[in-house]
Amino acid sequence: ALVAAVNRVFEHADTHAEGAFAFGHGTHALPFHPVKARGRDEQLVLDGEPLPPLQLAVEDTPEPISSSTYTSLMAAHAAAYLVRLLSAAQAGRCGFRRADGTLTPLQPGDIAVLVRSGAEAAKVRTEMQRRGLKSVYLSDRDSVYASPEAADLLRWLQACATPGSDRAMRAALATPTLGQSDAELDRLNLDEHYWEACGERFRRLHESWQKHGVLAMLHDLLHAFDLPARLLARLDGERTLTNLLHLAELLQHAATSLDGEHALIRHLAMQMATASDPLADTAEDQIVRLESEEALIKVITIHKSKGLEYPLVLLPFVCAAREVKPNDNFVWHDAHGEARLDLRADDAARAQADRERLQEDLRLLYVALTRARHASWLGIACYKVGNSKTPSLHKSAFGHVLSGGEVIQAGELMPRLEALRGNHPDLHIERLSLADERPLAPAGTDITPLTPARTYEGQTQERWWVTSYSALRYDEAADIAVAVPETHAQDVRSEASGEQASIVETPQAAAQGMHAFHAGAEPGTFLHDLLEWAAAEGFAQVTANPAALEKEVARRCQRRGWQADIALLSQWVPSLLQAPLRLSDDTTASLAQVTEYYAELEFWFEAHHVEARTLDELVTAHTLGGQPRLRLEPERINGLLKGFIDLVVEWQGRYYVIDYKSNKLGGDTSAYTVDAMRASILRERYDLQYALYTLALHRQLRARLPGYDYERHMGGVAYLYLRGVDGGAHGVHRERLPFALVDALDRLFATGGHAHVA
Repeated sequence: ALVAAVNRVFEHADTHAEGAFAFGHGTHALPFHPVKARGRDEQLVLDGEPLPPLQLAVEDTPEPISSSTYTSLMAAHAAAYLVRLLSAAQAGRCGFRRADGTLTPLQPGDIAVLVRSGAEAAKVRTEMQRRGLKSVYLSDRDSVYASPEAADLLRWLQACATPGSDRAMRAALATPTLGQSDAELDRLNLDEHYWEACGERFRRLHESWQKHGVLAMLHDLLHAFDLPARLLARLDGERTLTNLLHLAELLQHAATSLDGEHALIRHLAMQMATASDPLADTAEDQIVRLESEEALIKVITIHKSKGLEYPLVLLPFVCAAREVKPNDNFVWHDAHGEARLDLRADDAARAQADRERLQEDLRLLYVALTRARHASWLGIACYKVGNSKTPSLHKSAFGHVLSGGEVIQAGELMPRLEALRGNHPDLHIERLSLADERPLAPAGTDITPLTPARTYEGQTQERWWVTSYSALRYDEAADIAVAVPETHAQDVRSEASGEQASIVETPQAAAQGMHAFHAGAEPGTFLHDLLEWAAAEGFAQVTANPAALEKEVARRCQRRGWQADIALLSQWVPSLLQAPLRLSDDTTASLAQVTEYYAELEFWFEAHHVEARTLDELVTAHTLGGQPRLRLEPERINGLLKGFIDLVVEWQGRYYVIDYKSNKLGGDTSAYTVDAMRASILRERYDLQYALYTLALHRQLRARLPGYDYERHMGGVAYLYLRGVDGGAHGVHRERLPFALVDALDRLFATGGHAHVA
């Protein structure tokens, strides 16, 4: 019956002047020859009646609809049609009936939806997903580098390659593929422990990349965010996961011939740019892979379907056509069959190219209509493109079948279809109504009971982990905020907690200079990064070259839309670098005077069963006059403790720990008094931070500096509250820890137990 219906379609088309395939009639034409069918033993039935072999689903409207409306409508109607059939199949009302009367229910794997492009595939797959229908997409040219997952993967690589970049980390976490909720993303602004944990996660991924390669790192990333389980819970999750694994393999292969992480990032960006070119050929290994071996509905391009066969085929966009436009770059063939490409082609060349386009479309229509085994469903409507007043249906292959190239007005569509059908019993015309939105009910499944979990009877392993100052936990207190930064980017997070009080005390409008500069995490990170750049360039060189400084400041400000702050920052940086800083041993020096320093000094040291309360009691008793402060929670630190020191300076034979704080304590310099800074140190527990930093520097000097003596070589700590440094009594918190405390901390981390100050 289906073969007879397809014969009828092309026999009708062959009656037109241009013939069935637009090659005309006569000696050099391409006529249609009807074929005979052997037939099959079974029939595809619905409620006991055979499904129409060729069903023309028509959107009958008095006026042409837009082309976008056509694709949206037909995608929805195709999905609704499949829900109706598969729901009936679940109830035993639709399937393949054999001669003996047995019925095999229709399954999703028996169905194919044929399309011409990825855009059409996405349209119909979206509608099917909305109705609970799972599908796979098979294409012969779509590159995995053009997928949304490639763009997200690029941001992941950028974040893993620069784990200290807050901006890169936030961009990676915000990618749709990771699926972080708005609440999870906002938590980065509210929960400093969570922000630090995210940064630590990307640092570990960076280490995995360096040690084991990009493929292993990406697998670690997928499992760190529980992506396999989360993606597979989504209707389109298999497609996403398949693309991610495919891209990971391609990148691993490319990495063997590239030097470094950033080279691989550039390679991915270039591949994505190439894949976005519609004229570019797609390499075989880059074509998107089938995401599932499960028997799902197949959405497949007509090109890819050639030579294949499916029990039920849907052609929802059979009336679509892309006419050759005057501004298109197109190839056409002259009277001798030679291919021509003319950048200034005339109307005759364009008409010839469009005729060749129609001939190709008719060939593909023949391929599409001959893919079904039992039935085909065609989505038909009269539509127009853009603001054109003339419908475009006649320009399509199916429109040519109906009219042979004559314009088909909306009111003429049904008579044309009636003429096509004639009295043929195997062509069925159905006028469409509103598409049904009901989803497919999930099929019942047998659940196998789980066996009881086995009991672990081995020895309990000792807990060992890597921690940091910012990961230490504190007892809750209503009037003391917990701050946890340890790196130059992480330090900024503590500044937000101090801003609220300062804004209450001093209106923002009254602030001037750096006191009016933006507050919050991003501005704080900006200032730290700017000073890190200055350290790399050389503090003295930066102050001596204001033009280069202003250029760098402008470059950084423009990325954030802070052009109004360029002049302010260009003046503030040299002022800060040249300001005399009173250090903890009453020595005075400016950063521009210092020539021996190390920025962002990273340290790691062992912690053997260190009691957090013991650590806390030692630091509290011997810093800031023993004033009360928020206590650490009782826990045992066992493993490694790590951190970063903003700046270590050697001046006149003595070594100093310097840390930048962008906290906002008030609206002018007078707010950065000794007492105000001490209160900030106590509130944020920076005392514990610089005690650990001093211990790290003490151990480094003891190991590397010949004749090292703490009393002679250790100068102390200086915490620079950047907004308040004025070269006088404001903006610098200084303290020199007693050797007895540092020695007790050294022994505490080396041996654990309850070390005490002798």
